[in-house]
Amino acid sequence: MKPSSVTLVVIGTVLIGLTAFLGGRAFHRASHGEARTRGAQAEIHWMRKEFALSDAAFEKVESLHLAYVPRCDELCMAVSESGRKVAELAAATPAMTEALADAIAEDERVRGECRKALLGHLYETAAAMPPEAGKRFLEMALPTVLSPSHPDVHDSVRH
Repeated sequence: MKPSSVTLVVIGTVLIGLTAFLGGRAFHRASHGEARTRGAQAEIHWMRKEFALSDAAFEKVESLHLAYVPRCDELCMAVSESGRKVAELAAATPAMTEALADAIAEDERVRGECRKALLGHLYETAAAMPPEAGKRFLEMALPTVLSPSHPDVHDSVRH
């Protein structure tokens, strides 16, 4: 059986639309990543002045920061997705279910992984600074990151 010309047009239109969608999505992700890197570079410059970093110390701190941005973005997406899943399941059921409990546990695991990665990054950054500057940096950053009033640590620290 030969496909009709209408069927071929419909299939062709769907394929063109899908290709355009996926191409646009890939372009958006690539351009968003470049914009995030530029933003991360701008954000980190305050540290040079605030902590009186030498060129060598600043270059190390900046390198660590820029290297962490993709990991941070990945973790932010995972936190967002796990939170969305909890909210979706909670809204869809009138009672606690095993699926909702599992989603909550997964959300807590993902948020814990995120917090662990961020703390590791902060400690690594502090270690790249002169000792007194690193100590002062942690004194500024840790209370915000560890505060129970900030359940999403990525909202509390600009990266």
